Amino acid sequence: MVMTDANDVVRGVHNRMPVILAPDDWNAYLSAEPRDAYALCQPFAGAMQMDRTDEPWAGRR
Repeated sequence: MVMTDANDVVRGVHNRMPVILAPDDWNAYLSAEPRDAYALCQPFAGAMQMDRTDEPWAGRR
């Protein structure tokens, strides 16, 4: 999983989040020069909702 800084939605829970790519960016991320793919690793700026749970991540029990 590739992580980046948290956006405003996630920041209240954690300081980082997974990179979320728009479908239009998938090909560039998979085929571009590394520096161009890395430029896509930004906090998600679109509309999103986060549901916080008490369940730990797998392997952390």
